Amino acid sequence: MDHKTLPRRSTLLRVVRAVEDDGALPWDAELAAAYGDRDALLVALQDHWSRQLLSRIDVALELGAETPEASVAVAWRSALRDQPGVHRLLDDEADNPALRAARRSLLASVAVAAGLATFDDPRSASAEAGAGLLGSVTGPGATDPRPSRLARLLRRLWDGGPAPDRYPWAA
Repeated sequence: MDHKTLPRRSTLLRVVRAVEDDGALPWDAELAAAYGDRDALLVALQDHWSRQLLSRIDVALELGAETPEASVAVAWRSALRDQPGVHRLLDDEADNPALRAARRSLLASVAVAAGLATFDDPRSASAEAGAGLLGSVTGPGATDPRPSRLARLLRRLWDGGPAPDRYPWAA
């Protein structure tokens, strides 16, 4: 591991916490020194979100819901539940050209994981299939309202959180 990786990772985790608390992308001298510009920080945040989601999809597929699509839906809801602010910010920045390639790659990976596409399919078709799946999972009423700070703290302290979870392994 590069000696610069650890400080950058802790800086990114600070950004994730700030986004979850405030809903806005922070920017200060430390972040400017670490990332150079706001777009690079957004790309790092998109990479973080992608790793979070794809690792949850991997676990969900291994432990299995009814279908691969259902496994992806469980993983998606889990990621949304734990980092709704990061998702909202990245969704608001969806048209940012700096994020375009990373978003398309994530959506294509989601489609492949759900069995809706293959790696041989055109990236645009795979990304469209992934976006369609996540759109159907995220539709109106698909996610719970943002949990309070206390609920998030309790969730961190007590695995499983206060509400029973049908798929605790996806948390």
